[in-house]
Amino acid sequence: MSIKYTTRQETIKNVERLIVSEELLRLKANNETMSVEDRRTFVSNWKKTNKYLLVSQLGSKKEGLRFVHGVFFAPSFSTKTVPQLQRLFMGDACHLNFGKYTLFTCYGVTANANMSPVAFGIVFGNENGESWGEFWEFVKKLHPSMNSIDVTVITDQDKGQMNAIADWIPEAGHFHCSHHRRGNIIKNRGGGSGKVKYSALWMYNRLVGCRTVEQIQATKDACFPHMERKDVNYLNKLTDTSQYPAARCNMSTNVYMYHRQASAGAESMNAANFSVRQRTSVDLTNAMLLLIELECKRYRKMQAEAWNDDSILTSRGNLEFEESFNGLSLTQFRIVITERDDVWVCSVKRVEVGREHEVMIPKEPMRGSHFGRCTCGVDRLDAAPCEHMAVVAASSRLPGVTRHNIMPYWWTRAHWRMQFPQEALGVTNVNMSTIISNNSPDPNLRYCPDWTANQKPGRPKKDKRKKSVLESATGSKGEKRATGVKRARRYCQICGKYNHITNECWKLGSNAHKRPRFLGTITEEGDGAQIVGAEGTADSAEESTDGLSEQSEEGELQKDN
Repeated sequence: MSIKYTTRQETIKNVERLIVSEELLRLKANNETMSVEDRRTFVSNWKKTNKYLLVSQLGSKKEGLRFVHGVFFAPSFSTKTVPQLQRLFMGDACHLNFGKYTLFTCYGVTANANMSPVAFGIVFGNENGESWGEFWEFVKKLHPSMNSIDVTVITDQDKGQMNAIADWIPEAGHFHCSHHRRGNIIKNRGGGSGKVKYSALWMYNRLVGCRTVEQIQATKDACFPHMERKDVNYLNKLTDTSQYPAARCNMSTNVYMYHRQASAGAESMNAANFSVRQRTSVDLTNAMLLLIELECKRYRKMQAEAWNDDSILTSRGNLEFEESFNGLSLTQFRIVITERDDVWVCSVKRVEVGREHEVMIPKEPMRGSHFGRCTCGVDRLDAAPCEHMAVVAASSRLPGVTRHNIMPYWWTRAHWRMQFPQEALGVTNVNMSTIISNNSPDPNLRYCPDWTANQKPGRPKKDKRKKSVLESATGSKGEKRATGVKRARRYCQICGKYNHITNECWKLGSNAHKRPRFLGTITEEGDGAQIVGAEGTADSAEESTDGLSEQSEEGELQKDN
């Protein structure tokens, strides 16, 4: 675990940037601006005016307070699990519902296509290049194997990630999530559902579906001349290796995409970790404990699943096996095998139509697998045998090569058990009680105040006014009222009327002083008791008429008798 702190001076610098940005926005609305010297004068005057506020919130210079900027941590079992995971990882960040802290996560994929944690970070403020740099720095120190050319990191969007990954894990490849990429294309260049020919989205979908770099280049040469220049420029803003799977796989012989183009796995885990993000988590310490406990439970569950069966492939491996071999007909292919020193080179071509592809199968298995390479490129994108490799294995013409051992080792149960050994690793032995009993509080340590960071991004509520730094710091709140979009209906549960709410009802003892005298008073029986009518009021008139009616009824009975 690693903790980063900020000083009082660094926190005040953040406040200065906030108040200057607010003032610039105000001046911009009036077509005005400020020079550099005016900004310094404005900041100096603001600090003098709000001197006591800064001292009360951030302490004085003599106190030497430190503020928790970020906490980076990971489950203890991750150091043994991560090197055995598939070489594709997903990173994402989401806001926490307490304070202005953001949760950073990185997950990998197991042999059964489950998500396994790599590292976590809870950092103050919104995600940016600096915070992502701190996170990937921690990841590199904890898992040096992440900095490898065969590693692919998928993230939802840039936000400084490109530079952060290039700085701390430069050997790894950064790939942009295809789902978010499509959304950005629709937002900036349109395209609807992607059916408009030669639109940016239509072209992107075609390039993502390409299997080789030669096919990518041929598609560009054929379609780019018919497209708008702005659409072409927007697609070329990112490199091919960071947005097209075939181009990413072409960077090295051992790069695979494992059927994945999006960061949906990390985002689904953010949803699964919702209890950590809720306001009830209270603070960073409790959120860390909740997250570690959740991951340890998942680890023990996957550990039991890995060792409770003796099948060759995992459940996801069986699906990949069926997809590769179901419906395969040997009579539709022509196979020519050439033997070399360490590999078999097989030329495979469909009898009726199709290009001839070259399949190379290693003679020496790697972790019990003869999985090789094919020039069609499907094996690299799917990380599973393509139809050409599958038909070679099904033909039984290579000694020792079968349908099961042609499957890559990362879909086997043996590799799954390497990821989750039978050792007692996923054990939660820390709780809040042990932390309190074994540690003493630090009076000079505090959380970063909420108002010293930018507002969380997102779509604001309609009719909602953005608070200034001063209002956020003092915690001043205006009168809470219903918005114009959905106004709350007024109803009293005591008297059943719709012109006031229950807490404002005059029949409550706490509101007795608000009740007009001519309406009478409330008895001593408590809130919501019966009301005694005052003389001369409508209530007393009803009581008097009731009494008269009762007397008249008695008189009529006496007359009848």
